[in-house]
Amino acid sequence: MPKYDVEFKKKCIKAYEEGKALPTVPGVLPISMLKFVTQWRLLLKEQGERGLTNEIIYRTYSLKDKIKAVKRVNEGESYSAVSRLLGMRTHSTIRRWHMDYMADGIAGLQYRKGIKPSTSVVTSSPMKKRLTKSEKEELIALRKRNEVLEIENEYLKKLDALVSKREQEEAKAKKRK
Repeated sequence: MPKYDVEFKKKCIKAYEEGKALPTVPGVLPISMLKFVTQWRLLLKEQGERGLTNEIIYRTYSLKDKIKAVKRVNEGESYSAVSRLLGMRTHSTIRRWHMDYMADGIAGLQYRKGIKPSTSVVTSSPMKKRLTKSEKEELIALRKRNEVLEIENEYLKKLDALVSKREQEEAKAKKRK
């Protein structure tokens, strides 16, 4: 989106609200201009004139803020609505948070500027990840091994019960003599 000054944006918003034709800008389609004006109108309404400025505001968001934003998206709100609620200019950050959460759970929201979360963070992934062929084979082998160990454990418990029963019977027999 090209940069426009605040006065031009106000002029476009006023024309839109009065039902007049929007100013034409070389290289910008009328439908795109309409989208810009509706976005500017929302920003003006929610943030005042500051929302129409082109200044870039860097703000850090806490993990709680990110979780709340992702929760709102999961409940059905659009990325744009959530980003406007937080005072962001675009929805791309909310979309990235949501994608990171879906891929890595809460741990995906903890990294900063491309640094992946540390291995000490427990990842809780809400989506199932597809396993590779080697992972599938390993999982099958582990399940077989687990089944064998469970059978062995059952056998040993029964054997222990039989041995202890025999010992009790022998003890009773010795007392009788």
